Amino acid sequence: MKEDRGKNGRRPVFLHKRDIVILLVAAIVAVVLWLVLTRGSDAGAVARVTIGLGDAQRSEEIALNADGVHNLMAELPVHLQVQDGAIRFVHSECPDHLCEDFGWLRYDGDWAACLPAGVVVRIGDTPLPQSLGE
Repeated sequence: MKEDRGKNGRRPVFLHKRDIVILLVAAIVAVVLWLVLTRGSDAGAVARVTIGLGDAQRSEEIALNADGVHNLMAELPVHLQVQDGAIRFVHSECPDHLCEDFGWLRYDGDWAACLPAGVVVRIGDTPLPQSLGE
């Protein structure tokens, strides 16, 4: 069988050095983007939960590495779900249920609040906004 050769009598080259460099740079960029976008909670990460208002305020820490549902007795009953290193409000007895719309809290600085129940959940040590300060 006859080999297919180009005009100059050489076999065609499918990847030039320039192409290899471009592919390597693209692969490095893809890996860096993947690491940045998939940064997850640390194995020892916790959610800091503030329950109550004023002098009756108390704090709890909930580990994010153990899946489960946490039932809190606050001004109103609140149910938090931990799954895959994240936490969310799954149910509250409050009238508007806005806290349930916050979604999953996973990253340092994420927070959600159920103000009628007096419950604030935050990830990490990032301070809360002044209007929700402890």
